[in-house]
Amino acid sequence: MFSKWRDIYSIDIRFEDYGYGDILQQARCSFQIVAVGKNAKTSYRIRLTDRNGNAYRLRTNLEKYSNKALKLMLASPSKRLLASLFSLPDLDAILVLDSTPQSSSQCKAELSRSLAECIKGPIKNLQLAADVCRYVLTGIYIPWRVMDCLCEKLRCSLKRFAIGCTYGKETRRDRYVKALSKLEKLEDLDIPPHIFHLSDSIDIDPNVGRLLNRLPLTSLGFRHYNSAVLFQYIEFRMPHHIRLLRSVFSSFQQRI
Repeated sequence: MFSKWRDIYSIDIRFEDYGYGDILQQARCSFQIVAVGKNAKTSYRIRLTDRNGNAYRLRTNLEKYSNKALKLMLASPSKRLLASLFSLPDLDAILVLDSTPQSSSQCKAELSRSLAECIKGPIKNLQLAADVCRYVLTGIYIPWRVMDCLCEKLRCSLKRFAIGCTYGKETRRDRYVKALSKLEKLEDLDIPPHIFHLSDSIDIDPNVGRLLNRLPLTSLGFRHYNSAVLFQYIEFRMPHHIRLLRSVFSSFQQRI
């Protein structure tokens, strides 16, 4: 049914926590993505926006243990619904799991290549996790082959790519960098720690440095672990065409 909606341009998927004493409306569709915390219920709101700015809202309530619920994102019937939504032909924005808090950082799920291949529209804004802000890793794992698939499909359209709170294998950094280098129109990149972060030195991977200089970026987001190093990077190494920098101090380093 959803794949027949030809005028939908944007998908925004969010969650809201609420206590057992709160009263919410009954679910309008059976759609499970992720629950956070073992003692919390979650209400999911899916908003579809058409070319005229009209919004269509779907809603469901969910109560699951956090270490299991995220995996339901790729399970039937949710998988079929996601595939239908992602394949809308005029879609130009997908915003998924943009408000996952620290309490759910133990959730893990892999973004599948089959789901990435469902994307048909000229996506300009793709957000697979929160922007660089107060959140930590959401638990969405993006294999380098899936990253390559996304970048190949969206190389001529994608302008904003927010993946800063996802995770992957640092040993495959070169593969991720090669995939990102395909994005011809990318202006805003929120980059995850396994690809780029600042720790105790401004000396970064040469391939990452070339990538940041090659892409037509005006905005960049990343994590750092030393404020003094951050200021040195801004003064001596950051590409001059980047006008907006979003950075967050992290007291941990990712281990894969």
